Amino acid sequence: MSKLNWYYNRLKIMSLKEVLFYRLPQQFQYKILGHFHKKKVFKGSNISINTDFKKTDYSKEVLKARITDNQNFFKFHFFDTQLDLSISINWLKDYKNNIVSPVCYYGNINRQDFNKFGDVKYTSEPSRFYFLPFLALKAASSNNTNYVDAILNHLKDWNSQNPYLNTIHWTNGIEVGIRSVNLIYTHIVLDSSNLLNKELDGLIKEMIQYNYHFLKRHLSLYSSANNHLVAELAGLIAISTYFKNNEIRKDSRKWRNMLFTQVKKQVNYDGVNMELSTHYHAEVTDHFFNALLYLKKGGKSIPSEIENHFLRMFDFIDHIDYNNVKTIYGDNDEGFLIYPYFDTSFCIYKSLLKSAQHEYNRACIKNNNFDFRNYLIFGETYLNKNSKFQEKELDDTIFENSGYAFLYDHKHQTKVSFDFGKIGDDISAAHGHSDIFHFTLDVDGEPILVDSGTYQYHVKYSKWRNYFRGITAHNTVSINDKDHAIKATRMSWFNKPETKLINYNLSNTQSFLEAGTNAFKKENIYHQRKLVFNKEKRKVFITDSLNKIHKDDILYEFKIFFNFGDNVTLKKEENILFVKGNNKIVTFKFSDLVIVNINKANNKSEIGWRSNKYNNLTAGQTVELYGKALKDITIITEIDY
Repeated sequence: MSKLNWYYNRLKIMSLKEVLFYRLPQQFQYKILGHFHKKKVFKGSNISINTDFKKTDYSKEVLKARITDNQNFFKFHFFDTQLDLSISINWLKDYKNNIVSPVCYYGNINRQDFNKFGDVKYTSEPSRFYFLPFLALKAASSNNTNYVDAILNHLKDWNSQNPYLNTIHWTNGIEVGIRSVNLIYTHIVLDSSNLLNKELDGLIKEMIQYNYHFLKRHLSLYSSANNHLVAELAGLIAISTYFKNNEIRKDSRKWRNMLFTQVKKQVNYDGVNMELSTHYHAEVTDHFFNALLYLKKGGKSIPSEIENHFLRMFDFIDHIDYNNVKTIYGDNDEGFLIYPYFDTSFCIYKSLLKSAQHEYNRACIKNNNFDFRNYLIFGETYLNKNSKFQEKELDDTIFENSGYAFLYDHKHQTKVSFDFGKIGDDISAAHGHSDIFHFTLDVDGEPILVDSGTYQYHVKYSKWRNYFRGITAHNTVSINDKDHAIKATRMSWFNKPETKLINYNLSNTQSFLEAGTNAFKKENIYHQRKLVFNKEKRKVFITDSLNKIHKDDILYEFKIFFNFGDNVTLKKEENILFVKGNNKIVTFKFSDLVIVNINKANNKSEIGWRSNKYNNLTAGQTVELYGKALKDITIITEIDY
């Protein structure tokens, strides 16, 4: 795509109102106003604690009983890297690639300039301050002042190394929003435990004011209004309910109303986040949850319409983690709002369900593990409050508005997840993948057919970025080697296709769904996929119908991809594939109309590679069914588990 076409398509996403009232003022902020704002000086005495905020209590005895010797609070693990929190941190350093960002005006920073700034994910992640509230909890559990000293020293270093609007840490609102929430939780824990000294109190208040000043002037609006805006609003609401001064008091209603608007706007009617990404759904749920909770603690009421709409988000989270195998569709950068990094058993999906159980008495599957995230949020009430548990198994469920189905054979611990929705949101599909009619299969708690993952966002890894969000990395059909849409930037898509749910039926013995898409209309093909899950016969049938939109005699090529993880071995005998996992063998019977090729991950191609963690590659295998046709054709794949 030419640069001119890129700009043309980008402008099509924007309205005239957006250009006039957001994009132009945004540039005015970066190019002119920011030079004045960077000179702002705040003092801790300029704000105070809101005395109406409901105090959270933490028990030293509980913490001592729950914190074990093998939980090292001074080792902060993120992605494939770790920091030693017992020593000073260079906050401008990408510790993975050993690159230190320069101090320079934020309007001149190109976050994708790898040589100058490194990988921005590695630079930014520590500055989200995930570890600070948990260092505070550790301090509250003992008489060891090293943890309070570490918090103070890290914040002093961060403040001195990051002058306002003059480093990469002032270029992204989501980072500032998350940083603000973790600073406030740190303040709450220390204050509740009588560990908050005057210097630390003043420093946190000073930093909060800079964050507030930044957030209110850099909100992600219009076509940028996605998870970033939710995180920014969560930060503003946390600040404006816990702290107070005249400016914050005047603004607080505005942030509250904006948040309520985004709950309705960014959560589809069936409860799925509009970006249609499993992990981002969880992350946005956590932002909304904490923002609403802060409002309640600050004495503000939540309209039942907003709360009920938000609560539907947990209906989707119910289905993400099954037998400790997670269904992850769309982008996953392992981002959090609150992250107990030292707890190796932590699962954000299970933790969020516990939050809903505690706050809303919402039934959820019983889980007795102690949850440090929820203890940080609720304190002693998390342990004292009695909640009901849901012991029943999950039923086959369809999220019709968003395009997801989750089907279960509990007797054999088998789950099929089917994505029949569109690519991402209606704005730019920023975190969506070319995964229309993609499905995954878990058998006996083991992933058989998998989603390939995300791997990386940085422009330096554009080749890998395009593969992992492209059609080849998903268990679906490609016509003439085309994706379902056109890749725009590394984070967006143009010409997003329509999908239609044609028919479905869910039952305990056999469930099926059938859907169609016009994604390949330029190739003159309409693709319909029918998925039948027969639980009595332990079979899954995939029927792909490729129908000519306009009748002609032009030859087209089709490929059907099946992506397997690194935990299985494959053996092919003619058009039968035997997939051996740790627990059993799953058999795939392919149509005689196709040529079956097994692609093992190798250094000459991206195909076959998987990424179950950010910036991590593992070798898997991709089976490709290849064929050519002149007319309409139907290909049936039978899976026996």
